[in-house]
Amino acid sequence: MLINLYIENYVLFDKQNLSFMEGFTSVTGDTGAGKSLIIDALGYLTGKRLNVSINKDKSKNTFIEGQFDFKNPKTFKILSDAGIESEDIFIVSREISPDGRSISRINQRSVTLTFVKELFENELDIHSQMDTQYLLNKNIHINLLDSFAGHKDLLDSVKVAYKEYDKIKKEIKLLKESVFNEDEIDFIKTQIKEIEQAEIDEEEIEKLNIRLKEINNYEGIFSSLKEANSLLADNKGIIELLFETKESLLKLEDYADYMEISERTKTAYFEIVDISHEIADFLTNLEFDEFELNNIESRLYDINHVVKKYGGSVEALNNRLEKMQANVEKFESREAILEKLDKQLKLQKEEFLNKASKLRKSREKSIKALEIAVSENLKDLHLDNAIFKVDLKDKDGSSLGIDEIEFLVAMNKGSNLEPLIKVASGGELSRLMLGLKVIFSKLFGITTVIFDEIDSGVSGSIATAIGQKMHSLSASSQVFAVTHLAQVAACSNNHYHVEKNSDGLFTSTSVKHLDSEEKIEKLAIMSTGLETSTSLKAAKELYLKSQKLVSDNSG
Repeated sequence: MLINLYIENYVLFDKQNLSFMEGFTSVTGDTGAGKSLIIDALGYLTGKRLNVSINKDKSKNTFIEGQFDFKNPKTFKILSDAGIESEDIFIVSREISPDGRSISRINQRSVTLTFVKELFENELDIHSQMDTQYLLNKNIHINLLDSFAGHKDLLDSVKVAYKEYDKIKKEIKLLKESVFNEDEIDFIKTQIKEIEQAEIDEEEIEKLNIRLKEINNYEGIFSSLKEANSLLADNKGIIELLFETKESLLKLEDYADYMEISERTKTAYFEIVDISHEIADFLTNLEFDEFELNNIESRLYDINHVVKKYGGSVEALNNRLEKMQANVEKFESREAILEKLDKQLKLQKEEFLNKASKLRKSREKSIKALEIAVSENLKDLHLDNAIFKVDLKDKDGSSLGIDEIEFLVAMNKGSNLEPLIKVASGGELSRLMLGLKVIFSKLFGITTVIFDEIDSGVSGSIATAIGQKMHSLSASSQVFAVTHLAQVAACSNNHYHVEKNSDGLFTSTSVKHLDSEEKIEKLAIMSTGLETSTSLKAAKELYLKSQKLVSDNSG
């Protein structure tokens, strides 16, 4: 949900800081005061692209920042995958320069506008009369029905079965399209033979390189060993001096205080003697073998030649070898492999169709319940003659099964059922969308739903019904409504009023959160255009009656 919105240097706003709560919030104000600008600011913040200049002062940047308490698991996964985490709220901001360039951030980390838009698809739904919202998109009607049905396990089993079925289909297609003639296969076999005869092994390469380094550094190794041997074994060298030290301390062994140091000296002496013998052995056996050097260099040359020819590394060479061997096997056993794959495909198709049939039965069962639920919501919104149907047709198999789903509606008696987007006029479409959103917003985990003047052209009991329905939706989502109708605003839990101010030279807009008394005053003006004792009395009655209606419905 949206916790706070801050805007600076934005169209008619100098600076405005707004805090919001759960429930149903109405936003009212005179035409042109800037009500929809607040909704537009949220749109820009959450991924909408700029198509007009929004900087009030053209020499300064515009800044929009929102604090959000996300709830949808899909949102947290997107954030987690991007390495963005927080224990409580997330701060999303967008800074726009006068030339239209902008930068978006989440918790002070720069992100792309595309990322922000994807993130808020699961959290925020802004709806106006001109928008074609997600509910009008035929391609996701099947997802909406599945969410309503709640048969995730069935859907997952179909997806797994289709994935395996599709994998086998692609293997068969690839094998049939892989055309090799005998000359090509003979050439591949020659390459395989060259690689196999090279007997390339990473451990051997490492040992050869170590030995090559030793031979090439023969003089340095010999010099170091000779110098060490001389220091140890020459007259008055370390061994002779350590022997004399050992002998001197032996004379003190009868004294307990010196017994340990004497033993340690003896141990050190014999260890040094052993080291001296080993160094002497190294010197005796150390030799420069030009024949061995030539063999090593020749072997490494042959290895490097083959490695470079077939990939540049031992790993790449082995991968290429496996592919070539697989191609030869496919060519030589092509018919047998195809026969085996065809059998597997047949079995997997049967499994997929079996699971897809179970999924269809579940969908068919849920369609009736969904049609009843939508029809009840439409009646609440005074669309008594509207008929809502879910059309299920056969289609080629996919990860979603074998069904094609589309929502159809007839808004008037005698009308034919048509796709949603084709039949509803502005006002009817808005009420239809509202009725559907009451059902689907909760299922999709959308935490904030915004209606921007969708109640235009309605009045009286229909307006009250829209307000009640918005309040009903706020039980599962935070709801905002920009409205001109007192009946809608009277149903809200929170009321913000937008006012435009001018000193003759400059114009600015401000937003105020109204208390109950102030709300009644604004309702009176919205209803009659006047603030008289009569209009105030009627507004108070409307307010109390509307609050009782929504309270009773909530109960």
